[in-house]
Amino acid sequence: MNEMSAICRLLGSFFYLSINAEQNQIAIGQLRQHYHDINEEFSQFVLSIDSDDPQALDCDFFKLFEGAAVMDAPPWGSVYLDQESILFGYSTVRYQHFMHKYHLALNLDMNEPRDQFGLMLLAASELFERKDSDIAVKELFGEHILPWCFRYLELVELHADTNSYKALARLACACCAYIKEDLDINIESVPLYR
Repeated sequence: MNEMSAICRLLGSFFYLSINAEQNQIAIGQLRQHYHDINEEFSQFVLSIDSDDPQALDCDFFKLFEGAAVMDAPPWGSVYLDQESILFGYSTVRYQHFMHKYHLALNLDMNEPRDQFGLMLLAASELFERKDSDIAVKELFGEHILPWCFRYLELVELHADTNSYKALARLACACCAYIKEDLDINIESVPLYR
């Protein structure tokens, strides 16, 4: 499961911090050395970074993940899962209970919803590192990530201006689909409001 932990950690970081963030640049440097050895989606993502202007990447990150007044692809689960499409909604509270149940802590500088896609993948990375975490991983993906992530990633790809963020959305979609299949996860059936 360490490979899945590393993948979730990478993707979580790319969805939580700009591609231009120092820690992401270090990871990209390492991926560049090995991208021929990894799957097609990872290769496309690594190659696309070189085609995008760094300033355009920062603008796209702000537009997609931090937002202004209206966001075309909000990165929080509650926007998709709660009828009111609000932050800190019922689904966020459910997810916070899940985090408490499995002793998952995030050290964040500000009070922000924990159901941000990148943060959730970072939590998944931590769970994949733990022994005997199969039940927790299946619960995390089946109840808290997979019910909404495919719609979210579709919107990221649709509204991204850079090739890098389009490729990142496709990569994350492929990884989530792989996790679902590999771990035989049943997705909780819930209506989506976005």
